[in-house]
Amino acid sequence: MQTILASISSWLTRGRGAEPAAAPLVLTPVTTDPDLLLLMMSTGVVCMGERGRPDLPLGRAELLMLARLSAPGATPVGERVAAVARETGVSTDHLLHFLQDFEERGLLRPGTAAVAPPPAAVIPAITVGGADGALPAMMVLATPAAVGVRGGGFEFADHGEQTCLRLSPAELEATMVLIRPTSLADAMTAQRERLGAVALDAAAMEGLVRRLLGIGLLRDLADKATGARGYDHAGESYRKEVAGKQSVAGAVTRSMERLETVEQAHRAATGNARVKVFPVHCIPTMWRNPPLSLGLVLAYAQVHDGGRLLEHFDIRPDWLLDLERVDRYADEAGVYLFSNYVWSTASNLAISARVKEKNPHSVTIHGGPDVPKYASDVEEYFRANPHVDIAVRGEGELTAAEVLAALAGRIGHGPVDLSVLADVAGVSYRTPTGVVRTADRARLTDLDAIPSPYLTGLFDSYVEGWNEIAETHLQAVDGWGFLLPVVCMETNRGCPYACTFCDWGSATNSRIRQYSMERINAELEWCSKNRVDTIGLADANFGIFERDVEITTRVADLKKTQGWPRQFGTNYAKNSVKHLQKIVEVLADADILSFGLLSLQSMDEDTLTTIKRSNIKLEKYEELAREFQRARLPLYVDLMLGLPGQTVRGFRSDLQECANREVHAKVFQTQLLVNSPMNDPAYRAENGITAVPGELVRQSASFSAVDYAYMLKLRNIFLAFEKLGVLRHVARHVRREIGLREVEFFERLWDAADADRARWPVLAFCLDTLPRYMVPPVSWRRLLDEVRRLCVEVLGVPDDTSLSTVFAVQHVLLPAPGRVFPVDIALAHDYVAWHAALLEAKHSGHLDDWNLHTPALRDFGPGRLSVSDPRHVCQTRMGKQVDINPWDTWDLDAPVCRAVMQGD
Repeated sequence: MQTILASISSWLTRGRGAEPAAAPLVLTPVTTDPDLLLLMMSTGVVCMGERGRPDLPLGRAELLMLARLSAPGATPVGERVAAVARETGVSTDHLLHFLQDFEERGLLRPGTAAVAPPPAAVIPAITVGGADGALPAMMVLATPAAVGVRGGGFEFADHGEQTCLRLSPAELEATMVLIRPTSLADAMTAQRERLGAVALDAAAMEGLVRRLLGIGLLRDLADKATGARGYDHAGESYRKEVAGKQSVAGAVTRSMERLETVEQAHRAATGNARVKVFPVHCIPTMWRNPPLSLGLVLAYAQVHDGGRLLEHFDIRPDWLLDLERVDRYADEAGVYLFSNYVWSTASNLAISARVKEKNPHSVTIHGGPDVPKYASDVEEYFRANPHVDIAVRGEGELTAAEVLAALAGRIGHGPVDLSVLADVAGVSYRTPTGVVRTADRARLTDLDAIPSPYLTGLFDSYVEGWNEIAETHLQAVDGWGFLLPVVCMETNRGCPYACTFCDWGSATNSRIRQYSMERINAELEWCSKNRVDTIGLADANFGIFERDVEITTRVADLKKTQGWPRQFGTNYAKNSVKHLQKIVEVLADADILSFGLLSLQSMDEDTLTTIKRSNIKLEKYEELAREFQRARLPLYVDLMLGLPGQTVRGFRSDLQECANREVHAKVFQTQLLVNSPMNDPAYRAENGITAVPGELVRQSASFSAVDYAYMLKLRNIFLAFEKLGVLRHVARHVRREIGLREVEFFERLWDAADADRARWPVLAFCLDTLPRYMVPPVSWRRLLDEVRRLCVEVLGVPDDTSLSTVFAVQHVLLPAPGRVFPVDIALAHDYVAWHAALLEAKHSGHLDDWNLHTPALRDFGPGRLSVSDPRHVCQTRMGKQVDINPWDTWDLDAPVCRAVMQGD
């Protein structure tokens, strides 16, 4: 190839002449036609960065070059390059470098001349705009989206592989001005500025907009019709998110104003200016979630030592404290409390730095699981974060109160002498001569000594904001969308296990301590009264006590009598299912859209031994899984990639076990938590862990960096093909027919695409794009046709009506923009009945050999399958990344789909 490009370059340099006697260049074929797949992104059109190469942005010249290469005819490639250079003003060297990059990506090859495109594109007869034909006031392009290059243009296809739109290079460029919400008038102006002399005129631009609306690629931001081609649920959700946050922020601001009035009156009466104490909960996506940990700290501070702290401190629950609000309070030195988790540490440290920058005499106190406890890490933490004054280890309620008591009367008069904290257990603090670390603090024994922040009014500003949202938006529950409140509760505290990857057991000790039932019931009633949609328990092992059945029953009663909560979730007991069957039955009977979460991490014995989790009986998980599946409640499993002791073989087995059990797998990459036993220096040395706290564990004594890269890619294709469901049903049929397990099937697809990308180009494209962008390769039909051919030609799967049935089922279950529901299809064989027989075999104890105990699909008579999309998967759950929401799934509503969280 490089010889051909060099020859073209030489020919162009001479000006003109006979091109070398070599076959012309064409694009790598897709299916039976030369067709290259690109992606329209929010930043423009790109060629995917397959095989570790970066994505390649495509400008006007590159798009025109690709269109010319794909056009039919015998014009030499050199002449096409020269023509594009003349038309765009770019150099021929630039175009040749671009072609060389494409060749190195495996996307150009010598071959026959390009094939002519099919007849004129079919434009569906779809009404767009209002009844009077008016276009939307505001619209936005649905990105990312795949586009095919063929026959000199750029094509889009519908779910059935029917070409529905073909664009010229100029039209595709004009389309890019729609990647941000815009009006038609603004789009006209933008495309003129972008394209100059080749810009579309007004009629052509309006026609392009109508065609894009017609196929669902362009969305009307104001249309609330829930049909496949209208309402932008993602845009509506965003608008509601903004409105909801504004409502809560307004309520918090009003609350602060009321407290300021109280404080001014206190100062006038006593002459005492109390020091403000602020909690910091600046997580933009969690504005509707009251921060339980900080609430507990403030609630206890208010009652500590008979309430004496309130003589010196003004507790200010400004729950949306951000950089702007910090600046408002900078004139007075205050105390700022931070609860650091892996998801909040970065924002907390940024605000902490701003606090000290604006007023160095303020005091910053950091606690939570992401604040280090190991001595060497503590020293490094203070070196790296000069704005941190005090670090709290372990439970923070008593410690924070004692810190405030020691600092009473010492803040606001210049630099604070932190040596007064020498007798406060559980802290490390900064001094002029170095970091001082005090003795560890014993765990709380009486949890009820900590008042409830819900019942004491600390979260009343949230309630005020929620009520404002409800009055504005709540016409019906579905109309409120995900503005519905989510509340975290504890019924107990502690974990009896000491898994090395986790800091839960080590942070809370092994003994489980309980809150009183009176308090728990009162908090549940508070949630129901305030229309809390979801209660998430922070318990490590819910269901371990008999009283947990009583708690569940109370939740169910509140749902039945008051309508709230609608969802309930927790971490279920790991070694006991004695009470879980009843808990699941109660939740199912109350129609609470609950879910089960099994924190497996791994099922490999060597891995479990290394991470000190071998004392948890796996058969207990089996019993729980069966209970959730029988109740048609979603069941999720936590797995981890990168655990010490893990091997490629063991990880592959873990993924396969999830497929065997028909559960939703959330596969997290192991992060070295700063306070986990895994970060103990002796453990790190023993297990070859080179990561530092906060980093992913990409290498250990049991797996190399190369092994990790392989497991990561295997994880990604498993999440795409199995969890999202892109090839889940095909994989089941292949296993029944030839005994090839699901994960091995996915690996065979991967191997085939790597070995011969030209033969399996769509499969290769999907392996590169699906984990990152979650979009169809123009049409899912292209992928499925290619996979079917591979199943028959390479794997030897019988090519008969049963195979046709499976691929028809797989196709109808895949989401795509523009689809219209409900859909009902006739099948040569009753796949619903076959799938039920498959599940029955698994429930009967044949998880790993169900294929030997399930009849062949071809043995079933004709059937039908009905599919709908009540969760709007096609509009809201595509175009993301598999890591963005580990709960996410593409399951539509059909008898053969898995149960899912309605709010996932």
